[in-house]
Amino acid sequence: MGRRPGSARGARGRDEVSLELAVGSLADTGEGSALGPDATRWLVPGALAGETVRAVPEGARRARLLAVLVPSEARVEPACPVARVCGGCDLMHLALPEQQAFHARRLAELCGRTLGRAAVPEPRVLAPGAALGYRSRARLHVRADARGVVLGYRAPRSHALVPVRACAVLEPALEPAFAELAALLAGARGTGEVALARGAGGARVYDLRWQGELAPASYGRLDAAVRAGELAGARVWLGGAREPLSFGDARPRMPGPDGRELVLAAGAFAQPSDAGALALAATVRALAARVAPGRPALELFAGSGTLTVALAPETGPLEAVESEPASLACLRDNLRARGLAVRARQADANAFAVSREVELVVLEPPRAGAPGAVEHIAASRARHVVYVSCAPMTLARDAARLAAAGFALRELVSVELFPQTEHAEAIAWLAR
Repeated sequence: MGRRPGSARGARGRDEVSLELAVGSLADTGEGSALGPDATRWLVPGALAGETVRAVPEGARRARLLAVLVPSEARVEPACPVARVCGGCDLMHLALPEQQAFHARRLAELCGRTLGRAAVPEPRVLAPGAALGYRSRARLHVRADARGVVLGYRAPRSHALVPVRACAVLEPALEPAFAELAALLAGARGTGEVALARGAGGARVYDLRWQGELAPASYGRLDAAVRAGELAGARVWLGGAREPLSFGDARPRMPGPDGRELVLAAGAFAQPSDAGALALAATVRALAARVAPGRPALELFAGSGTLTVALAPETGPLEAVESEPASLACLRDNLRARGLAVRARQADANAFAVSREVELVVLEPPRAGAPGAVEHIAASRARHVVYVSCAPMTLARDAARLAAAGFALRELVSVELFPQTEHAEAIAWLAR
């Protein structure tokens, strides 16, 4: 296995053979990448490029960091006491400028693998908002038994629950959720997860999915909290229920690009921060105004309309496609509140044919990308594509298919929507 002799006390109290490794770079996953003595490539979570570390193998290619023997100049002390064991902020030990450089470099490299490096412009880095206290929504895991209620996040590559009482990247207005949820769920038995965000009037909203039993008193507590204005609303999904129990209005709110409030579907996808979502909308709006002003446009995977309301004033006739009924209803509400004449349609974006008149297609697909939508775009007469992605690997794949149809990658933006983590958002403009 190429392990250098030595021992370290393992998590289970046994002696484990360890390796001394020189970390050459960060892998696409944000883990340190190092060659062992026999040229085995090891991934070491928590290690940084240029460091010498001691680690113990865990599996075929991954090693657990035991100690940093020679630290990188880019290493910083994490701002959160559980950063090393919580699965959330996996790059909090890396200085922010180096985080941003890593995200941009990875984006360019992944696109370069499918398009050829010469066809990939240098990404521009956009870093909206703060790097701490920025998240306006989050998802917590919950366990409840006779000992009480525990809330937190999953440990890396594990289902183990790391208890958390406060979160360094969560907005201060959402911090009371930890104690509040523990009180609301007192007496419960089982496990679940809860999405939390800000709702009407800035009060919190919860979307709880639960496997097990909730104490009857929990329903009364939720109802009382909504009536008192402590919560804007909550939804509770029990087991395999097809419909939730609802209290108040559980739809999150966020500021729109026009300064007016946007209503989001309860439990549906939304960007992690308001500042990040606004920066995305502003960038997409500016691109649309530059490349296809006043021209017919199509938006796929429109969600609740966070991009739609920014696009509509800049394009000609705009059609927005969304498959989820709750998101589509919010999209229509947001358009109606602004008097925007957009045709909002319920359809599968991956199966939606692009009409002959469309000049610009904007899409923001899920992590799996948009293989079906890209095929329809490739076969269309559209001249411009603005692709918003949370997964650089699938963006690179889809961009290659568009390149085969005559599109060229003109601009790349790496957006720091997830500071302290290996994740980043990307915006790509492609033109025929």
